[in-house]
Formats: sequence, C-alpha cells, structure tokens
Amino acid sequence: MAAHGSEPLVPAPDDPLAWLESERRGFEVCFQKTRPGRTGEPVDPGLIVHGQRLRRAFAVLCRTGRRHWSAMRTATQEATVLALESQDPSAYGVALLDRAEVAGGHGDHDTGYERALTALHVLEGVEPAVDPRRLARAHRAIGVNLYRRGDLDDGRDELELARRIFEEHDDPWWTARTLCNLAEVDRFQGHLERAYDLLFQAEALIAGSRDLPELSSRVQLQRGEVLRLRGFTLNAWFVLSDGLEQLSRASNEYWYRARFLRSLGQLSTRDLNREAGECELLFAPWRSRDRRSQARDPEWRARQEARVEALFVEGYPEYAQRCARPGPSRWPLGRASRSRDTWRVERQVERLREAERTFEEIGDDWGRWRTCLVLGEALLDHGGGDGKEEFLRAARGFEELGDKWWHARAHRRAAESLWRAGRLGEAEDLARVAIEGYRGLRHRSGRLRATILLAEILAVPNPVAAWRILTEARVIAEEGVLSGDVPESLLREMEGLSRRTRALKETIESSQPS
Repeated sequence: MAAHGSEPLVPAPDDPLAWLESERRGFEVCFQKTRPGRTGEPVDPGLIVHGQRLRRAFAVLCRTGRRHWSAMRTATQEATVLALESQDPSAYGVALLDRAEVAGGHGDHDTGYERALTALHVLEGVEPAVDPRRLARAHRAIGVNLYRRGDLDDGRDELELARRIFEEHDDPWWTARTLCNLAEVDRFQGHLERAYDLLFQAEALIAGSRDLPELSSRVQLQRGEVLRLRGFTLNAWFVLSDGLEQLSRASNEYWYRARFLRSLGQLSTRDLNREAGECELLFAPWRSRDRRSQARDPEWRARQEARVEALFVEGYPEYAQRCARPGPSRWPLGRASRSRDTWRVERQVERLREAERTFEEIGDDWGRWRTCLVLGEALLDHGGGDGKEEFLRAARGFEELGDKWWHARAHRRAAESLWRAGRLGEAEDLARVAIEGYRGLRHRSGRLRATILLAEILAVPNPVAAWRILTEARVIAEEGVLSGDVPESLLREMEGLSRRTRALKETIESSQPS
C-alpha cells in the first residue's frame, strides 16, 4: 500500500480494515524478523528499512480503523528505533510524526505537540530538502495537538500554514483533512458559518472518491455538528442519521458509529419536535385538515413554505418531506410511525448510553468522557435524572487524562445545564472553576463563554457583580475580535448582557436611600 501522492506498488485491497484483520498474524511474523535489538547478530540494512515501513503501514491502518491501540503504539515506537538504526533523518522525522499523531489520538496532546515539534526540526534539517508536504504534516500535527489541548489560537496558525502548503502542492487528501481540523477550531471558537464553508470545501475535494470513506464520514459528522450549533436542529438530524445509515453498510466502523450516535443524542427533542411540526403542517397527510382550514388565506402556503425552507441549510425539500412521511405501524391496526418517534427523549438517552459503551469497549476514554457530558446535559434538560454526576464523572475522567481544556469545558457545560435547571448556586460554583481552568489556556473564546455564563447566573441575584465581571472581560473580547480568535457575535452577546446588567445595577443603586 503506497502513501498518498505516489503510485501503489500492488493493488490496494477492497476493504483495508478487513485485510488488516486477516493479515494480522502475518504482520506479527514480519515484525519478529525485523525487531530492533532482537539477537546478537546485526540485522540486514534492507530488513531495517522494510521493517520500519511495514510498521508505518500497520500503524496507519490501525489509526484509520481506531483499533489495536497497544499494538499501534508499539509499532510506532519500534519504527522510530529502526529509523535511527538506518541513519535516515527523513525516516526518523516521519516516524516521530507518526508517534505524535498516536499520542494526540490518545489524548496526550502535550507529548504529541513535543514530538511533532521535534519532527519538524529534524525534517527542516534534512539535506537535500524533504518534500514540503512532510513539513506541512508536521505543522498540522503541531496545530492539532495545540488546539486539542486548549491552545486554539496558536493551533489555528499552524493549521493555516499546513493548509497553504498542501494546497500549493495539490494534495487534496491532506488538504481536506486540514480543512476538517480548521473547521473544528472554528466550531469551538464560534465561527460557525466559516466552519460550515470549510467542510463544504473539504467535501468538494474528496467528492467521487471511493477510497476515502473515513474522511467522508468525518466531513458529514462535522457538518451535522455545525448545523446543530447554528440552530438547524432538524437539518442536523437528517445529515447525521444519513451518515449513520451509510456506516451500517460498512464493516468495523465502531468508532464513527459511536460518534454519530453521540451527535444524534445531543440534538434537542424539544427543538426537533417544534421544527418537525412546521414540516408536518406543510406536507404530512395527517395534517390535511389543518391545511384545509387555511384555504381562505391565499398566501398561507407560500408563508408556510418559506418558514419550512428557513429550517434547512441543505437538503430542502427532501428532508422536510421525509420528516412528514408516515412510516410503517409498529403494531397491527396501530397508527403509522412518524419521524418524531425516533428522537423521543428515552431514545436519545439510549443512543448516548450505547455510544458510551462502544467508546469504553474500544478503549477510547476521551470519547467516553465527552459522551458523559452530553448524557449529563440530556438528563438535566429533560429531568430524567441528576445529570450533574455524569458531568462530574466526565470532569474527573478528563483530569485523569491530563486534558485541561476539556476539564474546564466539562465544568462550563455542567454550569450551563444547572443554570437552565434553576440550580444557581451549584451553577455559579462550577462556572468559577471553569474560568480558572481556561486561564491557563490560549483559548480566549472559551474563557469568555465561561465568563458570560457566570455573569448570566449572577445577573438577577447580583447584577453589580455581573456588570463588573463583564466590564473586566471586555478588553479580552475586543482584542480577540481584532486577532480573529473571537467571533464578533460573542462580543455582541457580551455587550447586550452588559447593558442589561448595567440597567439592573442602576435601578438598584437609584432605589437605595442617599
């Protein structure tokens, strides 16, 4: 199997992951023959090179399929040793890059960052100069590990540099992957429309290719997540459910299945029902009486069509019609099933629990704790249990992983859910923990969101404190907008809340005796 950008030496298997499982024993035999330091006799130099390349190929397959984590780690470690034995600095730099990606994939972003930085220095010193795309890979690995450990502002700069190099050298595969990374940074910073545009650029680059199912799934997953955050809940549901259905026809896609289940389970049943109601009113057979009651208003249908179309960024009218289409009855003589039956609260919680079990089974602790956060939100928002414990369980998990960003983020999201549930004292305590967590990170938009949340919590009981908090944070917000790290919408949100708290503060002050 050849790397991207070169001609394959042998035909690629139709299902690389199935081939990996069938040839796993063969890999192990070859590893034994080329293991560094295995016996007293020196290893043939050709075997060293082949052993290093074989381990790289094995690690790429494992990383793509997100399986055999321990074997993948061992393979990349041994590939690095073999690269050193071969005295090939280019091979050593690439081996370090592979180890950086493995470390980052396990949530050890500090180690991933250090290895990627070392790889960049090694590759920059190679004579003659290496393919610039290898340097771009190093910049991308640095950027990914930076933003995933919470340094989103610096991470974006590295990713932009990687993107430019991949584009200059016409590498669509790596360009698309980097666009997905940039879209993820934009999503967390709040640049949602820009994130969506980046994902469509990535999709255009890989359109029509049957060799990139993993990347296609990733783009579709991220599109659904961005649509949810932009407020297009029903549109997100269909994009994500279609992605999950496509996965069901593929083998061994447990990790992506869990990701799609988590993203589907995160969609608000309340919002889905509200938006589905608009589609049903326009198209559903069981709403025909309601449509006839509007017959006297000649403009009603046009207005309703405009309302429904506004619910979708993509897929209209197909998704709206699918939403209003009756399904088969679940029992004899019963009513036909409806789309809204698939996202009832209990079904959403089931999806989240299945996602958590899957992440636990495949050894993805990071994915498991992120799912716990969503489960906590679902339980608190729908009153189906005390979701606070799920949040705290997730926060402890991120702390054990050494993930400072998600530890802070877990406390912020817990505070937000508790605030919506009216538990202001608990929400205030957790919001303050979140703000402290963000202080040590290069992530201004995250820190500002936690600050705005604390001000929202304090706005009614203590508007004076809320106003002071927002006034102090305004400078950070304005600097962030100028640098592009903070979306203008976040500054406007802060200014609106500041005006409200100031009015409350002045009302209180004017009512006090002079």
